[in-house]
Amino acid sequence: MALSRRQCIGLALLLALAGCRDQTPAAPAAASDHSKVEVRSLLLKDRRQSPKPLPGEDLRAELSLIQTSEAGLNRQIEGWVGSHCPRDPEQSAVPDSGAACLRLWMDGCLKQAAALAGTGTPARCSFSAETKVLLNRDYLLSLALESYADTGGAHGMPAVSYLNIDRRSGKALALADLIQIPEPALRALLEQQLRLALNVPPQASLKASGFFEDQLPLTDNVALDGEGLRFTYGAYEIAPYSMGLPNIHLPYSALAGQLAPDSPIRRLLP
Repeated sequence: MALSRRQCIGLALLLALAGCRDQTPAAPAAASDHSKVEVRSLLLKDRRQSPKPLPGEDLRAELSLIQTSEAGLNRQIEGWVGSHCPRDPEQSAVPDSGAACLRLWMDGCLKQAAALAGTGTPARCSFSAETKVLLNRDYLLSLALESYADTGGAHGMPAVSYLNIDRRSGKALALADLIQIPEPALRALLEQQLRLALNVPPQASLKASGFFEDQLPLTDNVALDGEGLRFTYGAYEIAPYSMGLPNIHLPYSALAGQLAPDSPIRRLLP
C-alpha cells in the first residue's frame, strides 16, 4: 500500500529520532580505584601422621593467605608470613613463604611425635593462621597475621603481627615512617589510651590492674587502620596470659602535629 506524503514525512522523522538515540554515547564507566589493590584468600593446609600414630594424635597446620593482583607485593607478603612462623629454636632456617612455614611446622610436629613414641601420650601439635586486611586505600595496604600454635601444653599461644606497605614505594613502613614523637610522649599517649579502654584511673597503679610493670614498654608491632594506629603486645609481654594480647588504639586525631613529614598517614586524613 502506497504511503501518503504526510505519512512518509512522519516515518522519516521517527527514523531520524531513533538514529539519534542510537548514536547517543553511553555514560562512561566508573573509573576503577587504583589506590586499592585486588585481594583474595588462598587456604593452605598440611596434615600428617607419625609412623605409629596413637589415638588422639593431631598433627596439622593451615594458613589463610592473602594474595593480591601484584606479584611483587605477594612476594613481600609471603616473606613476612614466613618470618613470623613459629619454629623450633634448633631450626635455623627462616621460611620464605606460607607453604614453607607449614612444612617447617609439620617437620617440628613429627619430631615431637617421635619424642613421645613409647610414652603412651599422643602428640598434639597444631597451627592455624589467617592474614586479614585492615586497610586497603590510598595506595596503602595494612595486614594482620593472626595465629594460634598448640604443642600440647596447658594452652596454645596466640600471636598477632602486622605489615604496613606503601604501595607507591613498595616499602614496609616502620613506626618512624609514620610518626615523629619523643618516646616519653608516646608512652604517655599509649598509657592514657590503655587506661581509658580499661577504666583504670590516672592515679591507679597499672601493676595493681594486672600488668607486670607500671610503665609500658614500647612495641614496634603497629598497624594502620582507617581510624588510627593499633599497637598490639604479645602474650606475656606486658601482662599475664589471661589478659590476652593487649591492644591500644591511638586515633589519628591524637597524633596531630606528630606526623613524619612524608608520613603516609597524611593521605588518610580529611
